[in-house]
Amino acid sequence: MEEQLEETSFEGSGAYQAYIKSCDDLQIHANSQVIIILKNAPAVGPVLDFSRNYLGDRGVVALAEGLRLCVDSITEVNLHGCGVRNNGMTALCDVFKGSNLRVLDISRNDISARGCQNILELIKATPSLELLDFRYNKLMRADDKLRIQQAMARGKK
Repeated sequence: MEEQLEETSFEGSGAYQAYIKSCDDLQIHANSQVIIILKNAPAVGPVLDFSRNYLGDRGVVALAEGLRLCVDSITEVNLHGCGVRNNGMTALCDVFKGSNLRVLDISRNDISARGCQNILELIKATPSLELLDFRYNKLMRADDKLRIQQAMARGKK
């Protein structure tokens, strides 16, 4: 008889409750798709895909607070086109520095120089990070993009 791994949700980890509380604290509405994802994502090595769900900067800050409670089990996060700006990027980088994160997609957002500095710190502190998609961030300068590319290349050596 095959053994099946028991999967639990982030709801039990407190991530869901922390996200809801953070939304209340920030006086924003919780995103229904984030709620569904946090309630249903397996807690062991998950890939979290929030892409194309507009969260806005404060929504990403709230999400980061929720993810803080289960950061060790997260390996991939997709925030493509979610409205991530500098404060959201700062919160995400704070949570994922030194984690097991392997893939982060922050493409098609509005991250500028301040957010880029946080990304560089994340790369330096997170050797497991293999893939960082930051394309089409309309506020990023060319020199910031180059610094991120160089930092990722150094990390792969």
